[in-house]
This record gives sequence, C-alpha cells and structure tokens, in this order.
Amino acid sequence: MKKISWLILLIIFSLALRFGYLWESYQNNPAFFHPLIDSARYHNAAINMLLGKPIGYQAAFQPVFYPLFLSYIYHIFGVNVLIVKIIQHLLGVLTVFLTFLIGKKLINFRGGLISAFIVAAYGPLIIYEGELLATSLAAFIFIAIVLFLYRPFPKSNYLRVLLTGCCLEIGRAHV
Repeated sequence: MKKISWLILLIIFSLALRFGYLWESYQNNPAFFHPLIDSARYHNAAINMLLGKPIGYQAAFQPVFYPLFLSYIYHIFGVNVLIVKIIQHLLGVLTVFLTFLIGKKLINFRGGLISAFIVAAYGPLIIYEGELLATSLAAFIFIAIVLFLYRPFPKSNYLRVLLTGCCLEIGRAHV
C-alpha cells in the first residue's frame, strides 16, 4: 500500500470517529443544543460580543479568544451549536494532520502516522471537540505553533514568522 494511502485512511478514520461521536451525542445527549456551565459562559459571552454588549464578568475567568472564535462562527452561520461542533471536529482532524507532519519531520513517515493515530483515537480530545470548550481550539493552536517553530526561519519567509507570532499570541490568550 502506498504511503499516501495510509495517510488518507488515517484522515478518514479520524473523520469517522469524530462524526460518529457527534452523531451519537446528537442522538442521546439532551443537553446537546443547550450549553451548560463553562460552555454556557463561552456561548453567552460570544452572543454578547455578537450583539456588541459587554461579555460579562464570568468570561473574565475564561480564555478570551474562544468566545471571539465562537462569535465569529455565530456571525457567519448564525447561532447554531451544531455548526460550532462540526467546525471543532474538523479542527480536530486538522490537528491529526499537523501531528502527522510534526512526527514525519521529527522521526519518519511511520512515526508521523503512529503519532497522528494516537491523536486521532484519543478519546478525551474527541469528547472535548464535541463541546463548546476551548480545549480543541487550544490543541490545534499549540500543534500549529510546534509545527511553525520546528524549522529555522529563512530570512525571506516573513509570512511564516507572522503566522508563528499570531499562533503564539492566540495561544497565550488561551492559557
């Protein structure tokens, strides 16, 4: 089997796990469309941002970038929790792919596949991607930071320097 076929299978596996969990949660979770506790704080802060209102004191204890991320999604697609969860699962698949790229650079193709498989099958990450919580976005951002910082910067590649700086700032605002 060709190497690229293994990577495609891994991405399909990752998609299947994530959307299988999303479907199961959609069918059996009575609070699927009703965010609770921290998810409710993020959700309410995002709606307040969207309406131009203050985000509230509860959001001061949470990462700032995630409600902004939610409000951007709400602005584009409307206030729809399902769309947010789908986008977060797609970010999870991108996290798997970025993990593969890092593993391939640090070890080899097989090492990249193994490390990406571990991320693809990691249950807690899949669960958090299915909630309105900052964890899945933070995982994606920090994996992107590692990927950007791995290689030394050539003098002429200012875009990569800019992207790394943006990821670091977003990650700093997340922690």
